Amino acid sequence: MSEPDVPTESGAETEPKPEAEPKPEAEPAEVPEATGAAARAWGGWVVLSAVVGVGLGMVWALVAPRVEFRVSAGEFFRVSAQPEEYFVSDLVLGVMLLVAGGVLAAVWWWRGQHQPMASLLGLLTGGVVAASIAVLVGQGLAGGPVSAEGLADGVVVRAGLEFRSWAMVVWWPTLAAVIFAVALAGSADVAARAARVSRGDGRSEPSAPPSP
Repeated sequence: MSEPDVPTESGAETEPKPEAEPKPEAEPAEVPEATGAAARAWGGWVVLSAVVGVGLGMVWALVAPRVEFRVSAGEFFRVSAQPEEYFVSDLVLGVMLLVAGGVLAAVWWWRGQHQPMASLLGLLTGGVVAASIAVLVGQGLAGGPVSAEGLADGVVVRAGLEFRSWAMVVWWPTLAAVIFAVALAGSADVAARAARVSRGDGRSEPSAPPSP
């Protein structure tokens, strides 16, 4: 009597191995909302300052005094031996930058003092950007003759604007920083008083009962 066939191990069905699940790709880290708001505040003040710089340069070209020269023998000679227009023209732009920086800082204060550090950095950077743009625009609009060739003797011409007092560029950032410091100091004082009141330090002590 023959024994039943036993299936060999080689003929046994093998279960398929589960495929490894693909690892999810790492998503890029999102920029925190606070960082994005600070970047927008900084960029907004820089752009606004640049626009203001264009306007300041145009006004500077119109109102700044300019040194006069008289043509003689094909050369330029100063009408005044010691012209003050060089310094006065620089001073005009410096004062305009000072006023513009103070006005923008006051606007930040009036609008609620949002993003103080980013706004301050934006105005500090914007002050330098605005001054540079104002100088380029003003000097480009108020240029002067570079040669006396072809000009008759005795003709008086005005020299082009040229900004020399670059130390005045810091006037805008300095005033903006002072206004920010005053505003933040006032806000800190108000917050400290509010905290004392919330803790009960500002409550008046109960009065003693009247004596019989």
